[in-house]
Amino acid sequence: MILDDIARKGLVDEWQTLRCSQGKVEIHYTASCAMGGFMLSSIVDNIYALFLPFGFSVLEHALQQIRDEGKFTCRSSQLKALMEASKNIVSWRDYDTIYDARDIRNQLTHEQVVPKSKDTFQILDKIEQELIQWGILEVPVKYDFTLSFTPTT
Repeated sequence: MILDDIARKGLVDEWQTLRCSQGKVEIHYTASCAMGGFMLSSIVDNIYALFLPFGFSVLEHALQQIRDEGKFTCRSSQLKALMEASKNIVSWRDYDTIYDARDIRNQLTHEQVVPKSKDTFQILDKIEQELIQWGILEVPVKYDFTLSFTPTT
């Protein structure tokens, strides 16, 4: 859907950065719990929620690029306006879920209402499916990290 290869590559890089960061947080959280660091469990939702604005930023940039390439018209560069202008033109997989998830992002950023981690993960996965649908990503981006521990004497 995006014809400009440089713009598409930029969007791919943004999404890969998000998923790489998410993977790093996941492995460090897991390692912390394994080492008795249960304090993190009280803030894990807050940590993962930080990825929501980032994920929606990638979606917004994608819609801006699609608009700039002439697929739809919209005077605004704000996510809500871009989504509404593109609703019946861009091939959305699950517009309604993404639109509702935007409200969750807004509650986080404006009212400090933190979603559960599982909800954050589901929203990011839904955004990723849109990026795949639009030909920006080819497949879901997953990063698996491993940690190794060297015992000390």
